[in-house]
Amino acid sequence: MAFVLLIVFRLIKFKIARILLFVLMIIPSAFYLVYFSQTGGVFNEYSLIAILQSEPGEAIEYLNTKFNLYLPLIIAFFILSYFVIFSNFERLNFVKFDFGAVLKVAICVLLAFDIFTKFNFRKMQIYAISLDKANEFLQSLDKFKQNENERISGVKNLKFSDEKALYVLVIGESQNKNHMSVYGYKHDTTPFLREFAKQGNSVFFTNAFSNHSFTIHVLYQFMTARNQYNEIPQEKAISLIELAKMANFETIYISNQAKHGIYGSPLSMLFASANQKFWLTALGTDRFHRPEEPYDEKILPKIDEMKFGDKTLLILHLMGAHWKYEARYPKDFVKFESKYDNAVFYNDFIVQKIYEKVRKMPNFKALVYCADHGEDMLYQHDSSNFTMDMAQIPFFAYFSDDWIALNSQKFAQIKANANEYFTNDLIFNFISGIMGIKSSVDEPYNDISGEFYDANKSRFKTLHGKRKILE
Repeated sequence: MAFVLLIVFRLIKFKIARILLFVLMIIPSAFYLVYFSQTGGVFNEYSLIAILQSEPGEAIEYLNTKFNLYLPLIIAFFILSYFVIFSNFERLNFVKFDFGAVLKVAICVLLAFDIFTKFNFRKMQIYAISLDKANEFLQSLDKFKQNENERISGVKNLKFSDEKALYVLVIGESQNKNHMSVYGYKHDTTPFLREFAKQGNSVFFTNAFSNHSFTIHVLYQFMTARNQYNEIPQEKAISLIELAKMANFETIYISNQAKHGIYGSPLSMLFASANQKFWLTALGTDRFHRPEEPYDEKILPKIDEMKFGDKTLLILHLMGAHWKYEARYPKDFVKFESKYDNAVFYNDFIVQKIYEKVRKMPNFKALVYCADHGEDMLYQHDSSNFTMDMAQIPFFAYFSDDWIALNSQKFAQIKANANEYFTNDLIFNFISGIMGIKSSVDEPYNDISGEFYDANKSRFKTLHGKRKILE
């Protein structure tokens, strides 16, 4: 390839044109190599979407966390390639080849071969990315914004109770259950939850998995009727917020993650239909780690400012243990050598404070906690290097005495299903089930709170169907 390029460049008379051609031809290779050197994974459509949805502060944090010496070496390699190819350029012709020029071609080839083999060429699959797939996903999210009326009109046979109620859904971030003592981890990272699990009103699910490892991909199935086991188009999948509003619930969403712009970000669009919605960090105003008020406890006073209805669905979206781990907890929570474990330890404290606040509120019925995805200590949650640590998540629920008294059979069934397999794209079915909302979008075989739940382990998947959990 280097030899062919030299011939092509020889036919181009203008130096600027030669330089532009060279740059255009090396950019894709350079981009893939840089991505691979920093992540160890293959750049794919999920990577592209994650990059497009990252705000500047988050990107800076990521580079600070992942930077290694391969990056300057790769840049140096392509700069060297440029000078090797263009120095003594005019000495190359079609009839007689200068030995020095041929040597330079050989050096280019050997350097390229060496760098590719060191990066495991077979794993690279350098042209495997599908821009069409990424574009298709983003277009479906744009259609989601436009199709709200169609989704609502498509829900038939809606039935619900007028009983006063408060349901709380807490969305965790980057929570690996294998680093939580409540699930048997060696360090006591979750002292509150460890005791909380002993209460008779609590149910801790032991085999919960995420449907993907990237937040945006997770939540569009987490929060809607679409899941890995049905064929509902994303734009036609009613959201949990939309369904709750149809059942006369006041819907409140409070997030400690960046807003990204309510009309620009697909993730923001997912929660835009809530009656009250607050992003405690706005794009462009603070660094992603918010050094002045970086922690999830800032959500707590915000809850007190909300206007609750007789029936309310409150959704709290935490920053959790998202890298950069040491930016997720105050110094008072430095207890373990692992920064990630400290972040999990602080998250346990936040869950305790949320529970203590909401359980005292009028009409409280249930608190549900589920993480968006897990976390691998080497690859974080980059799906191109997928490990099961990215999919193993905490999922638990606490029910009030009043709710249990009115739903004793359902509560018994939830307890009976606590050890069954579950993926968090079925949260929609679980939440609507415990809220007592029935409609044409019900899927009893996907509702772990019901007696018809399909617990066949072989059916459960992650990475949006690309990987079976049992594998």
